[in-house]
Amino acid sequence: MFYDKEKEWRRKDAPSSVIEQAKGILRMEVSPSEHEMREYSMDKRAKDLLTKEFFVYITRKISPHLVFSGTQELTIEWLESVKSVQVAETIIGFTSLGKAFGYATMKQLYNKGTFSNRMKLLEKSPQATILSPHEISYSAIN
Repeated sequence: MFYDKEKEWRRKDAPSSVIEQAKGILRMEVSPSEHEMREYSMDKRAKDLLTKEFFVYITRKISPHLVFSGTQELTIEWLESVKSVQVAETIIGFTSLGKAFGYATMKQLYNKGTFSNRMKLLEKSPQATILSPHEISYSAIN
């Protein structure tokens, strides 16, 4: 789960200097499965799992599956630019499901080819314009 730090601080009526520092920062919450924790540390000890190394291990594992998107309005021009209304409905439906359940969950529900095709369709969606690739600054983590 991701949280926009700027929005969080704005809701808390933080000083403008704090809000300015929070611009562009996402807080990521990770809940690894039992299997992932055991895969990293058979004993699942906190001293092994609450480390930068485990964070790097988990985020590198999930990072390729993360999709960040911007939001635009649906327009008649966009609808007319899509091959067909059926394709538009597919794009809108897949985008809605992805927002509701997350694309990692969607990947598990679709077969590999269909999921790949749907992700390519997202590039045409005004609702889920794919943003530039993300990068985690591991060197900034203490």
